[in-house]
Amino acid sequence: MFSGGLENAVRRLKYDGAWGWATIFGRLVVGWMERNPDRMDGVDLIVGNPTWTGRTPIRHIEEILKAAAVEDAAWPLAFPGVPGPGQARGHRPLGRKEP
Repeated sequence: MFSGGLENAVRRLKYDGAWGWATIFGRLVVGWMERNPDRMDGVDLIVGNPTWTGRTPIRHIEEILKAAAVEDAAWPLAFPGVPGPGQARGHRPLGRKEP
């Protein structure tokens, strides 16, 4: 699935708790969504596969989605403990919400 530098970065985030990588991966998530609007059309809410609650040193999926939401709050991202746009405000029109 990945190797070399990317594998190193993922392992540093997941196993060493190198939090800065969450920001970088969050930006990659946002960048992918912005470059693929046709694949995002009709998406109401984006929820990552939750990390096990006992995961240490970091619950990496949640941190990546939080970082993506900080990078661009217009996308309907959700993570445990924080309601996403679809959950907090009820159903809204499909697609990317303009700020």
